[in-house]
Amino acid sequence: MPSKLYMNNLSLCLTKTCLLTLLGISILCAIPPLAKAQFEITVDNTEEEQEKEEWERHISLSGIFEAKFPQDYKYKIFPFRFNKEKIAFSTELLSSLDGNKASENRSIIIRAVQTFGNPISLRKAKKLLKREAERYVRSAKKTGGTVIDNEDIDYHSFPGKNIYITFYEKGEKFGIRIRVYITDYSKVEQVLTGPAKAMFSYRSDDFFNTLKLNDGITTLDEPLEFAKGWKEYTANNNTFTVKLPPVNANYVPKPPQFAGTPKKEVMRTMFVDPVANEKVFYKVYSYNLNEKLNYKLAKKILFTQHVQKYVDNASIKNLNTKSTIKDKINIMSATLIITPPKNTPYISSLMLKMHYIGNIAVVQEITSSANHAANDFPSLLLNKTLKFHPRKFKGTSSPDTSKSKDARK
Repeated sequence: MPSKLYMNNLSLCLTKTCLLTLLGISILCAIPPLAKAQFEITVDNTEEEQEKEEWERHISLSGIFEAKFPQDYKYKIFPFRFNKEKIAFSTELLSSLDGNKASENRSIIIRAVQTFGNPISLRKAKKLLKREAERYVRSAKKTGGTVIDNEDIDYHSFPGKNIYITFYEKGEKFGIRIRVYITDYSKVEQVLTGPAKAMFSYRSDDFFNTLKLNDGITTLDEPLEFAKGWKEYTANNNTFTVKLPPVNANYVPKPPQFAGTPKKEVMRTMFVDPVANEKVFYKVYSYNLNEKLNYKLAKKILFTQHVQKYVDNASIKNLNTKSTIKDKINIMSATLIITPPKNTPYISSLMLKMHYIGNIAVVQEITSSANHAANDFPSLLLNKTLKFHPRKFKGTSSPDTSKSKDARK
């Protein structure tokens, strides 16, 4: 299928067809073929010739950055389309300073991840950078390392952090040079690990100083169907099927979890924003009752099981819901602003959608930050990822799925 991609505020040398094939799948690229380097290090003739053979200008498929990097490397990339138009990427380049096989204490890495929320302000960028620096400092202290530098930098108008850590391994002194940058959508990390004597060599400095960062995020010039290519998961009691993206360490770290009985089952999953460090929680509950559901009972379940746990002193009379009937299925929905839970202080949005017929009901429950709700991701999960099939129920008894006339405005 032909692609119609363009890069918003990015100049990316990538064919449209190639990028579209990446959507919704995780890719581990093999070591690329050798090619002539576009930049050389000119310490002496020998190193210059070696550099021509081993280093080249790498243009990330994600569009986030360009960098001078060894030609022999391992490459990971994962595209995450979070609405009908925008795609967030996570990507990683791994090699070593001398172009040999990377090891624990001898490696160079470029990692980049993108938010699926709103563009990042300068004020928020500084908070995120401070958090990242604190994470590296804590890690150094736990492992006996010494933090030599931890300073703010401005890299071609992008805010960043420069961190240098030393440690000893079997009597040998090693160093870790880290630079972290924030663009309007991305967090980019450069990490160099190796013998301390090589940390500030010409080649090491060149690795850091030849990085080019790009603002923007990949955007489709024509919307595509949401959740296309995602995997389907069916509940154990067979009352619903939900579509979810492939598992990825940065955005979807775990597959969905199903638990319960034929009477009540729940599916739990979460999506992680690796830049904002926020999560979107998605749950689907199924209920097999001993009586037929009507509007009053359906609203009571929605309120007692899904609203009260988030809203203190809530009143069912004040719960505004929207109801309709589609294909003989009753549908009830509600959207609420909630007080953030203590363990997730960024959560402020609750979206609920209930499908019911006969004595079978399924409720989708999504909690997120306002930041993510504004980009339609939670609402698209709510409206585009669930299949309700109560007549396929399998449990201790057959459900009553006779036509209901209880949906109300």
